[in-house]
Amino acid sequence: MTARRGASGLAGILPIDKPAGMTSHDVVAVVRRATGEGRVGHAGTLDPMATGLLVVLVGPATRLAPYLTAQRKTYEARVVFGMQTDTDDAEGQTTETSPVPAEVLDPAYARRVLGEWVGTREQMPPAYSAVKLAGRKAYEIARAGGDPELSPRTVELHAAELLRTDAGPPPAWHVSLTVSKGFYVRSFARDLGRALGTVAHLGELRRTGSGRLTLADAHELAQVTAATPAEIASLFADPIAALGLPGTNVDEHTAAAVANGAAIPLSAIPPELAEEASLAIASCGTLLGIYEPAEDGTSYRAAVVIPGGVRGGDA
Repeated sequence: MTARRGASGLAGILPIDKPAGMTSHDVVAVVRRATGEGRVGHAGTLDPMATGLLVVLVGPATRLAPYLTAQRKTYEARVVFGMQTDTDDAEGQTTETSPVPAEVLDPAYARRVLGEWVGTREQMPPAYSAVKLAGRKAYEIARAGGDPELSPRTVELHAAELLRTDAGPPPAWHVSLTVSKGFYVRSFARDLGRALGTVAHLGELRRTGSGRLTLADAHELAQVTAATPAEIASLFADPIAALGLPGTNVDEHTAAAVANGAAIPLSAIPPELAEEASLAIASCGTLLGIYEPAEDGTSYRAAVVIPGGVRGGDA
């Protein structure tokens, strides 16, 4: 029998290899049904067209979302030149076509251009995006025939690698990108086309990494739907490794204090960690919470406390 929603007792980070055609919300709904847990979220949206690593958070582990969402993401993408769409990806309607300069398919040229895009810049989100404007999502306005009044955002392309060029038709680049939170690969494809004297859109997208997690950690959604809640718990990733934060194990007395959200005196923190901005607090392999320095400098205060803690499947 499926547990009552919201009372499953499960808490964990569940990496999923999202199939094409599903929204991130669809995947969350599947995990809710499979676990009987109402508190399910994710750490970074993937468009329906995209595949790859979706980090799903179950139960009290949803409290870790701000930390996991903020991590770098890595993608493999196919940028298609010569055609612009209204959604900036292959699912949209063609709005413009343009000849593609011959040098675009020169691998040396492509690598040089990609190198020039690495760094921080302002990026305009796609009109068909989940950015909220006065309580409405931009894509809702666009689908209703409106023109969302979006503002550019500061994003960073940390690394860009050319995997190969493809003469097509249509001509394309296959690239690997490591990006900051808020970076739209669709916008990158659109802007890259314009910069190269043509137009472009995103033809394919696969997320290969999110913070410390990679596709090697991910599970097929069918594996989750076929599993019992206890078996699903065995699929959870190590939360401390996934967060990538410096951490410390505490004794039973301190663990009991953490469970109540109490501060931890600086004397209980290893000296080599005493200046860290965030600490993962654990006991016997269970993540209890995340702590940050108190303003008075004498203790660490609770930023996130996870009732019951979060464990990995192998813990």
